Formats: sequence, structure tokens, C-alpha cells
Amino acid sequence: MLKAIADERNRLNSRQEMSGLGCFKDDRIVFWTWMFSTYFMEKWAPRQDDMLFYVRRKLAYVSADNTEGKKVEVEVYRRDSKKLPGLGDPDIDWEESVYLNLILQKLDYVVTCAVCTRSDAGDIHIHKKKSQQVFASPSKHPMDSKGEESKMSYPNIFFMIDNFEEVTNLYIFQLLNTRTVK
Repeated sequence: MLKAIADERNRLNSRQEMSGLGCFKDDRIVFWTWMFSTYFMEKWAPRQDDMLFYVRRKLAYVSADNTEGKKVEVEVYRRDSKKLPGLGDPDIDWEESVYLNLILQKLDYVVTCAVCTRSDAGDIHIHKKKSQQVFASPSKHPMDSKGEESKMSYPNIFFMIDNFEEVTNLYIFQLLNTRTVK
């Protein structure tokens, strides 16, 4: 998948250098819809989420100098939904949708929490550590409330820790006073 993206980028760059022109929007839509269809709709791994994420760009305003302002929304559908946007839908940013699904579904993330000390020589000594798989999300959940309320955070990506209390309860922090009193 990453090789296909790199090849497409090289093709577009060499095409632009030769002609001095950018690529046509239709060319880009064909490639990115093919990528989306191939890697997220057809090749579905058992551990992969059944959700598909679409980045929709809507016209938000037209300024005085006739430049368009776009509003970005992330739409989430189950893979088997009858309401999936059609491939090639011009309001979907297919390149962004491919990247978002790649980040959310094809990459694995691990968070590591450690209790460490640093020696006088600058070396770090790890006393205890815990690593846990985390999951990327285009939305965030407030940590100060127990509710299920979430807010879309795209283009920022947040990482969910399913059992936060279990991870933090493994550590008992002890403050040692290293100053000597005379």
C-alpha cells in the first residue's frame, strides 16, 4: 500500500515537472478511490475495525476575493452500511480518507509508561515499565467525566487507553528526599 502511494507521488511529481502543470482532479480521484476500495473495502483483516472513515469537504463560505473556504467533516459508516458514500463522490477527499483509514486501521500503536531515574552520568535506569496497545481515533473523550460524550478532533488524532485505571494502578510512586539536612 505504501509503495503504491509513493509510486503515485513520484508519478505526479515527474508529470508536473515535464508539463509544468498540475494533475487533473479526475486522475487523483481515480487513484485514491481505487486505493480506498482495494485496501479498506475489499481487503478486510479479521482484527480490522468494521468502520470506514470518510473525510468530506463542504463549501463553508466564499470570500470577497472569490476564494472558497472548505469545512471538513469526518463521516463514519459500518462497512456493510447501505448508506456508504459512492466511490468517486466529489465531495469526499479520497486522499485524506485513505490516510485517515491507514492511520486508524492499518497501524499498531503502543504506549509505554515507565518509572525511571537518571544517574549522574546521564544514563537512564528503568525501575518499572508497562506497555499496552492503544487505538487511534479521530475523536476525543474528556478524561474528567465518566460520560460517553466524545467530540470529533480531526485532523488531530487521539489514542484511547481502554483500561486506564489498570495501567495507572500498577505504579505506586514514592517520593524520596535526596537532600541531606545538616
